[in-house]
Amino acid sequence: MSETVTIDCTLRDGGYYNKWDFPLEVVQDYLDAMGAAQIDYVEIGFRALQQKQFFGAHAFTTESYLKQFRVPEAVKLGVMLNASDILRHENGARAAIEELFCPADESAIVLVRIACHFHEYNDILPAVDLLREKGYLIGLNLMQIASRTDDEITQFVSDVQNAPIEALYIADSTGSLKPARTREIIGKIGESWSGAIGVHMHDNMGLALQNTLDAIDAGARFADSTVTGMGRGPGNAQTEYMIAEPSIMGEKKINPVPLMRVIDKFFKPMKERCGWGENYFYYRAGQLQIHPTYIQEMLEDNRYGTDDIIDAIEFLKSDGKKYDRELLEEALRFAPQTGDGDWCPRDTLQGRTILVVASGSSVGQYKSALESFIGEHKPYVIALNTEQSLDDGLIDLRVACHTKRILSDFSAYSRFRQPIVLPLASVSEAVGGQLDAAKFRDYGLTIKANEFSFHATGAVLPHPLGMAYALAIANSGGAEKIYLAGADGYAGADARNFDLENTFSLYAANEQAVALASVTPTLFNIPVQSVYSF
Repeated sequence: MSETVTIDCTLRDGGYYNKWDFPLEVVQDYLDAMGAAQIDYVEIGFRALQQKQFFGAHAFTTESYLKQFRVPEAVKLGVMLNASDILRHENGARAAIEELFCPADESAIVLVRIACHFHEYNDILPAVDLLREKGYLIGLNLMQIASRTDDEITQFVSDVQNAPIEALYIADSTGSLKPARTREIIGKIGESWSGAIGVHMHDNMGLALQNTLDAIDAGARFADSTVTGMGRGPGNAQTEYMIAEPSIMGEKKINPVPLMRVIDKFFKPMKERCGWGENYFYYRAGQLQIHPTYIQEMLEDNRYGTDDIIDAIEFLKSDGKKYDRELLEEALRFAPQTGDGDWCPRDTLQGRTILVVASGSSVGQYKSALESFIGEHKPYVIALNTEQSLDDGLIDLRVACHTKRILSDFSAYSRFRQPIVLPLASVSEAVGGQLDAAKFRDYGLTIKANEFSFHATGAVLPHPLGMAYALAIANSGGAEKIYLAGADGYAGADARNFDLENTFSLYAANEQAVALASVTPTLFNIPVQSVYSF
């Protein structure tokens, strides 16, 4: 058996968690650790065309950037291209390669790997030819191998047989492979492919290392890994485990100490913050061949709880192999298209001053002032969901519209004396006969991106947020003035801030919307009138 060629791709695959923005000193420590661990290649990042958002240096890994580092003598550098990036170049794939790569003898890069989907590999072969002409070693990575049939694999190998490729790679993008199938695929490729075979395994089901070992035993020669498994979704086979495997490292004399030091100093704390690694959600996504980015994005967004993610996984199981942001939004759109309800707010709210009470901590902080304001000025008070910071006797109405929140809070509604407004069509099937006509009001809701409108018995909103729903009800009811309390905003880059800011912006753009002001501090771009000023 030929000696295994190891490729660590931490700074490339791990960049999905930090936008490829690694500190310079960490990169140098990492490179030194790779040399001590006898890793053959470091895939130091992507080589990408210009992007319309901020990414760090390892999304581009330009030659000028690479000159800053001292690369250990035994380590060779590589970069990865996404075939989709190259193929979208306005002047074609060959023009993209000319733009991105100088001749290899002028470059710090030795190996270029191209990641492609099954429908892209024929179109990308001219770029392979040009890269070889420039002097680079080439790896071609076929993604989502678990979804390909034996006949498709055979066809792929046949089509690329004469391409100047150093290694033909299979990537288990959805982490769906099991060792037996891994062996079958390596065997099938080996029937007609005379060059080297490589594997890149994701760890959705905790099998990345075992799949890699089985692939090597079945004839694969190149093996990927990342430090602490850092990589998109659950991550990959872990480099620190790979270097402990004799079947991979052979007789190499490795020194693991620098690697363990850089793990303790940087990668371990980062893993605790970012949370890569296998869990139930990734495992289930692996079983269903769902792209791991769906899970990663939901886990990073604290709007979504366990029930939300599980339901989204079930929604995605039929069409989630390829990541699509719009499909994720559809999976997470928990308020169905319910249309109109049968309750008309105008019968209750016409000409009233409304105080909408949200759940921000400022409600408790300014409780006395708010209760005095209510007692003196007699606004009609609408509370969101189960907000209870104020005296319950001061609240006239409650509203809720997020389906999951309604179902989780439903048992608590019996404690409240005031009516509760819901888009009943979105929950009536789930709660069945528990609906009490005397307790609940039905105001319809439709979710549509970038729209805020309202009519007699329903609204169209950009997000299923209680605040948006309450504002629509107040406007539909013909309110004269609307005040907000507890619309504080959330700490840091919480995604709920963006949804709420979007809601307030669309609200302000609606010429029919009633003027509003927050009587407590807020992060949002809305007018403020202190509760003490009245």
